[in-house]
Amino acid sequence: KMESFRVMFDRNLKSYPKLSRDAVAELTGKQVDATYGNLNHALDALPRNKTFQAVARLALFAPDFLETRAKGVAQAFTRYGHEQRMAMLRGLLMLYVAPRIVNALMNKGDAKWDVHDAFSLVIPKKRLPGGQQQYSRVTLKTPFTEMLQLATNPRMFAEGRLNPVTIRPAEALVLGTNASGQHRTLPQQAKDEVKAIAPFSVQKILQTPDEGWIDSLATSIGLHMSNYRSPLENEIHEKYMAGIPTSTDDEEQQAQRREHRQIEDKIRSGELHPSDVWQMSQDGKLTPRQAGRAIDRGMQSRMLVEFKGLHADDALEIYKKADDIAKFEFHDAMVNKIPELVENLPPDERDEAAGKVRDLLDKYNPHNTEGYVPSPDQPEVAGANTPQ
Repeated sequence: KMESFRVMFDRNLKSYPKLSRDAVAELTGKQVDATYGNLNHALDALPRNKTFQAVARLALFAPDFLETRAKGVAQAFTRYGHEQRMAMLRGLLMLYVAPRIVNALMNKGDAKWDVHDAFSLVIPKKRLPGGQQQYSRVTLKTPFTEMLQLATNPRMFAEGRLNPVTIRPAEALVLGTNASGQHRTLPQQAKDEVKAIAPFSVQKILQTPDEGWIDSLATSIGLHMSNYRSPLENEIHEKYMAGIPTSTDDEEQQAQRREHRQIEDKIRSGELHPSDVWQMSQDGKLTPRQAGRAIDRGMQSRMLVEFKGLHADDALEIYKKADDIAKFEFHDAMVNKIPELVENLPPDERDEAAGKVRDLLDKYNPHNTEGYVPSPDQPEVAGANTPQ
């Protein structure tokens, strides 16, 4: 902090020659204070007492850090905020331009221009047996990523800044749901709170045990690591999750569902063969119906599984904006949704409306794809040139 003050003080003297040294020193002190956190409240324009500080700490998670972020951004838009403006500009250029270059190099020219990937590295992880490439998204926690989250997902931004020991448990108790809107019983809420107050590195393992300790350690040093979804996959996932009714299942049932999803993912990644899953049903670990469902879903991409779970109107909206490869993959699922699409129309209009939807889908019918060959950098379409 002291070294930054010395350097910034010299620059501010040159930027604002009409200000006295004392005024420049006070200005620089506030700028350094808002850059590093651990605020010195002696510099506040308005005094605050210990009660105010105590209430803030009871209500918010790291209130000084949140205030620091807000002050640093706000100072950049003031008359004497040249130092903060230049710092933000340099940071923005580095944190936006560098990922574009790295992403383009690692993803065959695709710089990942979607707004959600603005400050993220998208790194190829592994290729699944069917040819589909999996990716990891790595994001550094910075003021820019926080501002992006505030703009794109304000609720999640707010939830992440509430005190996990006081406000969030009270909110869950009153609403009976967690931050994702899922119904939670009192014992489940208690378990959620134990996880919420654990160190960040431990939280990652408790909440996503399949992602491993490497991702957990990365989280503990300020990197956010997650499985990458394309903009289309992300939109499908959000609509799919929004359409899931609140669950009243007990912890055992939820754990069973998580286990089944993990089996599906292992089939998808090639770690399990369908015959292994059938053997699990023979051993009594799964019922034949559960095994069949896991195999059926595991042989499809996660995107297709979630697409099938969408309401017909949402599915049609997604289908229209999908690229050609996805349209081939979605075709059969979309055909099955035609009755749902036209069910609310007058009987004499249903056949005509269904015909128009079929005409829309016909171009991407995977069963009529003679001569269709996927480009080398794209996975083969599920259903095209493969047995059904």
